[in-house]
Amino acid sequence: MKTPNKKEVPVEVLDNGDQTFTCKYVPTEEGRHPVDVKFGGDTVPGSPFYVKPKHGKDVSKIKCAPKEGQKPVVEEEICYEVDAKPIER
Repeated sequence: MKTPNKKEVPVEVLDNGDQTFTCKYVPTEEGRHPVDVKFGGDTVPGSPFYVKPKHGKDVSKIKCAPKEGQKPVVEEEICYEVDAKPIER
């Protein structure tokens, strides 16, 4: 597997023992990545396949707090406001 900038991406291939395999990798950049799949040295039909990873959401920007004026009390319901507006969709 390569990045859009042609850098190699390490791929770990695990044999599931039932004629299926799990391939694990960590993309390091956004964009269209070609995935060349081979089995026994032969290219699998349809290969290369393409994946297009994107950056994940930055959940550190989400704000969560009790509604104004509420304080947590044992055995009483409390409402929290969650503001996820800063997160890009």
